[in-house]
Amino acid sequence: MASHVFAGCYERFIFGFVVPPGSDDVPEEPGTLARMFTFAAHKHAVKCVASCGPYVASGGADDTIHLYDVQAPTAA
Repeated sequence: MASHVFAGCYERFIFGFVVPPGSDDVPEEPGTLARMFTFAAHKHAVKCVASCGPYVASGGADDTIHLYDVQAPTAA
């Protein structure tokens, strides 16, 4: 099963990546990140990012919280 990685940056963007599972032949081999989405999420720096199930939340220095549905890349 693939894993997901989410990150925010001071340039106001949040990023979502998919990490495919490693090969069964070489389980120690790390997967390659594939970009899933990029959002210009806030007017100022992204200060935190959290995920649960299909949702990602981001909080910014602009005092707002945004919710995203990872399965449909639009603000929830």
